[in-house]
Amino acid sequence: MSTTSLFSEESVEVVCSPEVPRRPSAQPQQQQVVPPVQGGWFRRNAPIISLCSIPIALASIVVALWNPRAMRNADKADEAFWLKVDSRIESKSGTIRDGLSKVEQSIAHLDGVLQGILAVQKGFAQKIPNVPEDLPKILHDAAAGRGAQPALPVYLVAARQQGFRMPIQEVDEIGRELLSRYGRETASDSTPWQSILELLNYRSYLNLVTPTEIRTLQLMIRPDPAIGPPEWFVNMAGHATRVVYRDTQMYYNGTSPLELQTVSFTNCVFYMPPTDKSRELANAILSQRYITITIK
Repeated sequence: MSTTSLFSEESVEVVCSPEVPRRPSAQPQQQQVVPPVQGGWFRRNAPIISLCSIPIALASIVVALWNPRAMRNADKADEAFWLKVDSRIESKSGTIRDGLSKVEQSIAHLDGVLQGILAVQKGFAQKIPNVPEDLPKILHDAAAGRGAQPALPVYLVAARQQGFRMPIQEVDEIGRELLSRYGRETASDSTPWQSILELLNYRSYLNLVTPTEIRTLQLMIRPDPAIGPPEWFVNMAGHATRVVYRDTQMYYNGTSPLELQTVSFTNCVFYMPPTDKSRELANAILSQRYITITIK
């Protein structure tokens, strides 16, 4: 049995497809090798050493704080510091005490000088002649504006020292006229203002403490009015009710609020600057036997 091939030798043609170029395979990357740290063991282990040093430092601080010797040294340093501070404070205090002592000595000296001046003034005032005849004329001339009358303060002092008493109503009228004419003076040591103050003193001298006042009012009197000039000082400020001040030096700063209710002054000496409030108080003294006034 013969077999016939489907493909003859002549008809068989081998067809080869063109060769497809192959992509070159990627080259394998080489691993980068980190060079070893140079510098030896301490440099290689620096982070670990740093971490270990922290607790060591803290432990050193704790030991130093709890070290008795260190604490004693610190206490000695503090004690030396505060001793130095105390020494400086004591030195300054001593300087201040010395200064205050000198001020007190100066005040005592000035007080002695003032007492001497008052004694001379008193002795001189007691020797002025013809006060009962000359004082009313000098007062009326001053009230009428016939000169500032420099002698007026001296004659008013002499009238008190010699016991000469003018009628109270006449003195009040002349005083209010003087206050109206010369009260605007701005200098405390001017003759017109000193005349007004001496007139207030003389007006207070004319007041007498009556039995009724002794029974119904509070009598404010210095311990021994028979010795020398008045030495009891009262700072006029605030409120006073139903009081009689006798033989007292009355100080008013000319600015403070003042409220008086049924207040009287007997043989007092007034000191105050020429201000509107001082003039208001002076006018009340020359207008009322028992003063009731509110100065704001």
